[in-house]
Amino acid sequence: MTGRCSPPRLFLGSGCTNCYIGFLIIAYAESAAARCLAIFSSFLVFYLNPAAFFCRVHGPVNPACVSLQAMASASPPSSRSEFQIAIVCALPLEADAVDLLFDGRFDDQRYGRARGDNNTYYAGRMAGHAVVLLQLPNMGPLAAASGSAGLRSSYPNVQLALLVGVCGGLPVINDQSVYLGDVVVSKRVVNYDFGRQYPDRFVPKDGVDDRLGRANKDIRGLLAWLQRERGMKLLLSKAADNLAIIQKKAQEEYGSNKYSPLPDWDDRIFPSDYQHRHRSGECGTCDQGHFCQAAANLSCTEIGCDQGQHHSRAERRLERPSGLCPRVFIGSIASGNAVIKSGKHRDRIAEEHGVIAFEMEGAGAWDEIPCIVVKGICDYADSHKSKLWQNFAAATAASVAAAIIDRYEPSDMVATDISASSMSGPASRHADDSIYGGMNEIHPQNHGIAVNGSVSHGNVASGTLVSGDDNAGTIVHGNYYGGSNVTDASRSDGPHWLVPRAVNPLFTGRSAIIETIEGAIDQEVSGCHRVFALTGLGGQGKSEVCLQVANRVRQRFWGVFWVDVGTLESAKSSFSQVASLLGMPLSAGEDPVKKSLQLLANVRPGRRWLLILDNADDEKTDYHGYIPSGSQGAILVTSRLRDCQDLSTVGCHELQDLDEADCVKLLFNAARIKPATDDEREEEVQAAKRVIQLLGSHTLALVHAGAYIRKGLCTLSGYPEVYQAQQQRLLNFSPGQAQSRYRSVHATFEASADVLEKSNDFEAQTALELLAALSVLHFRDVPLDVFQDAWRGAQVAKTIPSTDLALSKLTRWHVQRLPGFLQSDDAWNHDLVFSGAIARLRSLALITTGTLRGVLTASMHPLVHEWLLLRQTEASRRGRRLAGACILMLSNFGADWMWQPYRPLLMTHSTCLIQYEKWMSSMQNPSRQEVQLLELAARSLYKDKLLKEAVNIVDMIFRLLGGEAKALSADNFSLFRLMGTIQLELPRPNKAIRYFQYALQWSRKTLARDDKLRLGITRQAAAAFRQEGQQDEVLALLEEVLEVAKTELNNGGSLDIATLREVGSIYFEAGDTENAISIFERVVEYQAPRCSKFDADFLIDQTVLGDAYYEDGQPDKAIEMFEEVSLIRKSTLPPSNPDRLNLEHNLALAYGGARRPKEAIRLLRHVVGVQATIYPKTHPASLLSRKMLNLALEMEKNQ
Repeated sequence: MTGRCSPPRLFLGSGCTNCYIGFLIIAYAESAAARCLAIFSSFLVFYLNPAAFFCRVHGPVNPACVSLQAMASASPPSSRSEFQIAIVCALPLEADAVDLLFDGRFDDQRYGRARGDNNTYYAGRMAGHAVVLLQLPNMGPLAAASGSAGLRSSYPNVQLALLVGVCGGLPVINDQSVYLGDVVVSKRVVNYDFGRQYPDRFVPKDGVDDRLGRANKDIRGLLAWLQRERGMKLLLSKAADNLAIIQKKAQEEYGSNKYSPLPDWDDRIFPSDYQHRHRSGECGTCDQGHFCQAAANLSCTEIGCDQGQHHSRAERRLERPSGLCPRVFIGSIASGNAVIKSGKHRDRIAEEHGVIAFEMEGAGAWDEIPCIVVKGICDYADSHKSKLWQNFAAATAASVAAAIIDRYEPSDMVATDISASSMSGPASRHADDSIYGGMNEIHPQNHGIAVNGSVSHGNVASGTLVSGDDNAGTIVHGNYYGGSNVTDASRSDGPHWLVPRAVNPLFTGRSAIIETIEGAIDQEVSGCHRVFALTGLGGQGKSEVCLQVANRVRQRFWGVFWVDVGTLESAKSSFSQVASLLGMPLSAGEDPVKKSLQLLANVRPGRRWLLILDNADDEKTDYHGYIPSGSQGAILVTSRLRDCQDLSTVGCHELQDLDEADCVKLLFNAARIKPATDDEREEEVQAAKRVIQLLGSHTLALVHAGAYIRKGLCTLSGYPEVYQAQQQRLLNFSPGQAQSRYRSVHATFEASADVLEKSNDFEAQTALELLAALSVLHFRDVPLDVFQDAWRGAQVAKTIPSTDLALSKLTRWHVQRLPGFLQSDDAWNHDLVFSGAIARLRSLALITTGTLRGVLTASMHPLVHEWLLLRQTEASRRGRRLAGACILMLSNFGADWMWQPYRPLLMTHSTCLIQYEKWMSSMQNPSRQEVQLLELAARSLYKDKLLKEAVNIVDMIFRLLGGEAKALSADNFSLFRLMGTIQLELPRPNKAIRYFQYALQWSRKTLARDDKLRLGITRQAAAAFRQEGQQDEVLALLEEVLEVAKTELNNGGSLDIATLREVGSIYFEAGDTENAISIFERVVEYQAPRCSKFDADFLIDQTVLGDAYYEDGQPDKAIEMFEEVSLIRKSTLPPSNPDRLNLEHNLALAYGGARRPKEAIRLLRHVVGVQATIYPKTHPASLLSRKMLNLALEMEKNQ
């Protein structure tokens, strides 16, 4: 055969070098016609099925060829056999959430189904994969088993099925709080209700043939990747994006926000033994502890579940910030035939089987198809469960499922005869297919090895190719490492010791955490390094603890290497020393970090090493990049960032203050104090405790205080006085031989602030603003909701021009004094940035968060608080005090302060107001806006019942305005009314009358008789005179008010309800029931058609009218009023509520007055029973109720 010609080339575009997608080499053909036919035939195969085409020309396709995958995914699959991923949902609401994540839908395709398959399918593209969605006809394992069998027959090449939906979960998983919307992913499915029921117990069947098998290697590999820190981080990031897509699409396509999380108070956890049942004592079923369907149909609010029983969810905002996908938990999931609605059963099953959640489809599908259960927690599997969170939980589950699909890599497909496959048995769940397809095999016919898009030509030393993001291009124990040759570092014999300094002889305490770290880094862990993270506030001794550990374990490790990763430069310098110590100094231009990590990764097996990564404090640095590959090392990480705890594989710990005894010992050692006698020692110990309290037990501060005392600059007992006078100098004091990285206490905190100041993002700037705002409040337990309410108050104040100078108002002027993050108009963005700022400060250990009385609070170390104040100039300090006062006042502006649960906590932050008072009192001419702020501060103190403090501020305002006589004007009348109100409550009625008379004098000269302000002052003046017993004055003032009210009503005007209520109450208290009834009948008649029957004021009006009827000797009318109110109270208040108990007690009295003892006895028995659960027997209310019950029993006996 002669004259061979070069085969023609068919150019299809550029692509993967390894698979020659850039051009096609068509086999030699004898004639031009044959060559043309070959080209046409090949092109036709390529057009119809690209994957088959490349297999025909080039052999098995390398999955690393991303160009081929992109071309193959450009159009819908041509048949069912091309689908490798399925999603199965049991409820329509679950499928609705999944549907919103399809990138494209194959609505025009009709794929059909196998004979005998009754399922209905829906197909589309998700995360670059063709996915088929199956909606089951019913819930439960039978429907899941039947549906999965049909899925397997119609779609025989499905390698991964995700069961996506909602489930019930444990309140706590792995010692971590669970919130509704969190997602569980199955590592194993437990069929907990499959077994035998004996007379005394149920015994699950757990033989080899009875248990559900474990997932195949394909799925186990995927789950192993998800359980890695990096894998979980990427999964949550992608899931968060997916959740945002669902929420946005739902809003755009359906105008719905049903996939948004509900308010925190709708996420309730009750104790396991606290049942959802009627608590009125009127349901025989509930009283006997049996299940009651009527109760099950009612919400916790409707049925009266005690809200004091449920656990606070105040931490939710920090643990699950708005806009971020909730946490994912991987573990065993219980699957059965019944919905779990019992806290006790939930806890028992979880303990017996080690499960974290409960659902109903996993057991049915598990043996039919390779599957993973991905479900969002919508309730806590107790009797209080409701459906409120189902949509959000379905959305979070769908988001995580799509994120898993995004990470899943199907293996190469082999053409399957669908008709034949429909007759075959179940797909093997134990196949050895890798989730990375052909990535784990090196084909000798390939001209090179392609790893994540790069090609290494030529021979490759034998080794194991490691796939995945973190180890791309790595052959472990071979000579190939990311393209460079690395000599085995073990040739350097060791042992190696690279630690920058000796242990500090002053080191004290911390024995427990040192032993914990030793045990953690000594244990055997397969598959990864032993990483322990130590976090905490700067200067607490993290590095010193690591020095202690390094010295204690030195003999047990082949090498101990200390790397300062505080900056990139220090990290490079330290890693360069590591490389030199291992006998491999750097070549010109070589990266010291990469080189050292390669050397440590290639240390000979059996030679253990310890790497200490100190000062990992930069929140923008990914410290995973400083951890070598492999699994034979131990790594200690120190950081003030709490996020660095995510690096840990064997444990983490946040370093707290030393205990008092260790602090005393440390201070004595640092100051070289050795008391000669017991008496001297006791005296010195007490002095030391005062210093310790002053410095907040801060380790570095105590060392520096001791050094200051040791130098003879002051005595131990005299240090507190010197400290108060020279705080800034002492906190910047540096011992001559200090070995700490930070040579002063302030330097440790400045390092954290420097991290934020160097960040250009808005969240970091917000964190700095928040830090400044916290500095003018008390350092402990600042309720964080005060900032949220201040933002809401600012939205109201923005509408009031700065020129409005009336008291009791805040305006744009005050909003402009707020920190920038509180001036935003975007509510959603404000919440997100605020939550992020809190997380940043907490991550840097500048604040800690917790809950107090169910309120989320922030606290800081007292030295951090002092540092914040001392770094301010006088001008900035004044501005921040003004901003702090504006925050506190705006938090109460335009809102109902009675519904702010954190109000009691603000009393401890009155320091801000007192400082503000001192600052204002030193001013000659305060602005009117500052006077407005002071007046509202006095009102706030009054509401908090800090009456004397409120009086002091009002007195100061009068002085600033030139005295009470000069202050009497239209602009300031509210000051007189406020002072009279406070004096009335102290009680100082004489002084109250004086201020009310000032206000009356002004109002009578300038306001009309029917003006509401004038009438209000008149009512309060009457109350003051009544306290003084001056009845003539009281009646004169009341007649004035009544005359105005009657005139207005006769002229067709509306009733002044507030005035009538006040007058009616005064009449009632004075014993004039006739006039009281006349007024309250008019009030109730007027309000009935104008407000809801649930209106709180209307219910009080009816109750007072009932009381007046009873006192007037009209028990039947009283009963009518009380019964009407009682029906409402039963549906809105729990049985133990004092208002409800008082009402029921009074209703029983009315029954007795009407000679109806049976009703009185029934109601009083109920009241006595409830009181017995909340009051001691000697409580006056209990004694009175039992006495009334005895009288009712006696009345019944005598009838």
